[in-house]
Amino acid sequence: MWFGSIDELHHAGFKGFHSIAELRITCLGDVPREKGVYVVVRDSREPVRILPTSPAGHFKGKSPTVSTDLPTRKWVRDAFVVYIGKAGSENERATLRSRLTAYLNFGSGMPVGHWGGRYIGQLADATDLVVWWKPQNVEKRILVFFLQFMSAKSLIQ
Repeated sequence: MWFGSIDELHHAGFKGFHSIAELRITCLGDVPREKGVYVVVRDSREPVRILPTSPAGHFKGKSPTVSTDLPTRKWVRDAFVVYIGKAGSENERATLRSRLTAYLNFGSGMPVGHWGGRYIGQLADATDLVVWWKPQNVEKRILVFFLQFMSAKSLIQ
């Protein structure tokens, strides 16, 4: 299964389809308090624009900003999925809502420990990105499957 379109995400059982901006406005009201996998997609064919400075939080005093050259070099042309995350595992209590809360708080400038996906903060259209989630038990092998499957169409960090 290849997740290169909205229809394919629906078919695979993903829910959501809320932009980052919408999730902030609704305080993640639709996001379940369950373990699962989430993907952040950029459904735009417009060329990607990288901001010179990331608005994301400085966790432990470390700036998330990288040279605009780095995300540009790592960007996969026509990428649909730009980030894959997991919430919870056998030894972890995190839920989709708690992980996405951390992700959104980090992206809005709070000093939160959600370093993964930090390049996304430098995308000019970061708040237009859309989040999908799939509640399920998250095991390492599931995440490895997603990463292997999606790496050709993802922003790899």
